[in-house]
Amino acid sequence: MLKPRTPSAAAAALHWVARVWSLVPVFFVLMILIGGIGEPTPEPVTTEDIVLLTIFPFGASVGLVLAWWYPLVGSLMALAGLLVFPNGFLMLLNPFALLGWGVPAALHLTALGITARARRARGAAG
Repeated sequence: MLKPRTPSAAAAALHWVARVWSLVPVFFVLMILIGGIGEPTPEPVTTEDIVLLTIFPFGASVGLVLAWWYPLVGSLMALAGLLVFPNGFLMLLNPFALLGWGVPAALHLTALGITARARRARGAAG
């Protein structure tokens, strides 16, 4: 019989909800990348534009993909992409950014918290 990776069914469910939810913003970013290939830009792309796009949404999306295997690192990377972006705290007020990148990252962190609490309880009881 397969053993669950997390000691709690609630934590495993939260991880899977976060994984499925993270597919939406990652798909959106992939569509931006694929749709922009070969298209001429109306104005030249500056270094500042490239750096800002690397932070958000691309960096945050890489964090969500990374969270599939490394939930702590990936979710912190996704949240950092939201917060480090210029006016990052205002990004948290943007419903699309918050729902797309913030909620899946927060769900991963919540699941990790549930797992850590369960492990501490088992260690104290054992």
